[in-house]
Amino acid sequence: MLKQRSKVFDISLILKILLLTVISSGYGLGCNPKPPVVSGTRGTSTISFCDLTPYYGNESELRDPSPQTTRLEINSESVEGLRAAFEGMIRFPVEIEEGARLAFRLGATAPNDNLQENCNLKVEFMPIESGESVELYRASSDDYSKCTLEWIDIDISLENCPAGKGEIRFASSNLPRNEETTVFWGAPSIYYPQKRKHRNVLLIGVDTLRADGLSMYGGREEVTPFLNEFAHEATLFTQARSQAPLTRPSFASMLTGLLPSALNPTFSTDPIPDHATSIAEYLRPEGYATGSVCGNPHLADSNSGFHQGVDGLWYELSAQPDISVEKTIEFIERSKDRDWFMFLHFMDPHGPFDPPQKFIDLLCDPDYPGEYLTEFADGHIWQIIETIPDERDIRQVRDLYDAEVADVDSAMRTLVNYLRDSGLLDETLIIFASDHGEEFFEHGQFEHGHTLYDELVLLPLIVRGEDFSEGVLSDTVVANLDIVPSIIKWLDLPLPDGLHGVPLQSVLDGEYGNDRLIMGDCNLRRGPHAKFVVQWPYKCILDFFTGETSLYDLESDPGETLDISIRHSDLVDQLTIDMVMGMPPIQDMALILIGGNIEEEAHRFSGTIEVKGGIAMVVDSVLDEEKDSYTVNGNTITFEIFSEFEVTGNIKALIIIPVDGKQDMEVSVRMDGHIAHERFYPYGISEPELSGTATVNIYEFPWPANYPVDAQVRPVSFYMYCVPGFAGLLVDTEMGFGEFDEDKLEELKALGYIT
Repeated sequence: MLKQRSKVFDISLILKILLLTVISSGYGLGCNPKPPVVSGTRGTSTISFCDLTPYYGNESELRDPSPQTTRLEINSESVEGLRAAFEGMIRFPVEIEEGARLAFRLGATAPNDNLQENCNLKVEFMPIESGESVELYRASSDDYSKCTLEWIDIDISLENCPAGKGEIRFASSNLPRNEETTVFWGAPSIYYPQKRKHRNVLLIGVDTLRADGLSMYGGREEVTPFLNEFAHEATLFTQARSQAPLTRPSFASMLTGLLPSALNPTFSTDPIPDHATSIAEYLRPEGYATGSVCGNPHLADSNSGFHQGVDGLWYELSAQPDISVEKTIEFIERSKDRDWFMFLHFMDPHGPFDPPQKFIDLLCDPDYPGEYLTEFADGHIWQIIETIPDERDIRQVRDLYDAEVADVDSAMRTLVNYLRDSGLLDETLIIFASDHGEEFFEHGQFEHGHTLYDELVLLPLIVRGEDFSEGVLSDTVVANLDIVPSIIKWLDLPLPDGLHGVPLQSVLDGEYGNDRLIMGDCNLRRGPHAKFVVQWPYKCILDFFTGETSLYDLESDPGETLDISIRHSDLVDQLTIDMVMGMPPIQDMALILIGGNIEEEAHRFSGTIEVKGGIAMVVDSVLDEEKDSYTVNGNTITFEIFSEFEVTGNIKALIIIPVDGKQDMEVSVRMDGHIAHERFYPYGISEPELSGTATVNIYEFPWPANYPVDAQVRPVSFYMYCVPGFAGLLVDTEMGFGEFDEDKLEELKALGYIT
């Protein structure tokens, strides 16, 4: 049988097969974004600009290539749309019906006088039969003066246009021909107010909110008085789990209904891949205005994948909850004649903890004698300390955390009251969830991303809307994966194939019980790739690289303090097999990280990375689009990255996925044009390479290797570590398998898990 607390496979026998498909045209290799959204009516309230291909050209002239969607940011909001041609037009074949309206947003990057002198912008409808165009919009001097400072919202009735087939034409002439000037037709769509479903979706994702941060889950009553009231109008799930203890992989699962390992290599910097479909992408072709408000750079990064399907994304670093709600209300007001979907991300209570004074006065100990009276910004120190801090300091920091949760609770009251007063509350599905929790040394760790214990993966989940009864508590084990299929079912749309989650409505109807397996996995910040599975009341955690397992009875031991794996070896065997079969293994990858003391002067790191057997994918994280750069030419990556960080304590990174089976790389790095003595760590951070050049192999790296936990106090340096993607977990058949039937054994053999 599988061993507990010991290796369950021989690394030398690992099958080097990448089960997770690599898209060679993925992020970092200059791929085009998804096709623009324009379309036929589909019997819905809108023609989104997505199913028909727009094209350039005047009356008798069509030109390739077709316009590609891109994003433009103005005043903290990035909007998807199309760049205007210097001369000519962008044409969309459409078919309109009575009652149609056209909405779009106008933006530009240029000095105002460059636009106002001779520029001409207009939109018209050209019917196929009559041949006489109907002018819908012509930019005014006031529009030209405003559109470089903020997005201008244009909403036009098409009542003067004859029903039937024709073209919407976005025409421009005399635009300045310089690189500084971009005129942008943002998020164009045709919609029908009379066809609204009156079913809106508000998905709220709170960053770093553990379940017991809310009074309904055992927290302090005074922290979340509003959410406690709100829960009485909703269904509350007491056993909901995230799929990862880090922001990107967790929210990626929440927004796609797929396991992190089915999306990407499950690191904190991984994007949602282009081939995955987000909930916004499901809803936009159905007529929905789609928006997002967030305060986390990992979600706002242009390569994060979280923009997919989102017409407009507003981002401000660590945005305060009340500001995030204000921007959400602005989006709803702008979309009031349409059905809409909004993903609202609250950055709080993510550290550093600096809540408003009124919540400090309410929730913190007035007699606390330490240094964290009003804020806590020493998370990077607490992550690496060897001894647990003083108990009063921990209690005060937890109180500051609770005070930030209280700030979110107050903002939620404002938002829900707005929906109620606007008559939108009962036609809106509201889902309140979290990406992961926060550790306060329950298992010897602080912050998050280090373990898979329930202080990180047991989360609040509250759902209000038709299909979800008021005041119901459900203790059936569910997952954040279930959010996407629940939204789709609530809208009476067909469920797509391949989702890993199930509708929460079906759980409430009894179609799924506690025998269901809830899984998750992640490459931990200070440790290996790990997986977990919950089958109530048991939770099994697997260290994927050592094969060590632990088992907990969550009913009798919710704090996960007693490992009972030795007493239940057959159950551990079964759950371990379920995990390795149910979650794709990770890929071979090399991680290139530049980071260190943020107070040090900025340095320029440049060099090359040659992947001998070929490059399948490159993903970058938190690079400065204006200063940092990298190119991929054949097997070689050439980069230039500056050590100026957008976020305190952050890093800049490249993730390199080699072609299957090709793990040899040659790396050459310079800092400020010179060999960087003691600044170049290419061997899994174990020692520097003073020559500035190294030859490495992914399968020769020490494990676990990781970015140094004390990097923030080190000099800024170049780090490299590699992760072998063990795609086949081989189990020695001589050890036996318990009571697995022949079909199970054959399935395991076919997958390469046993020989």
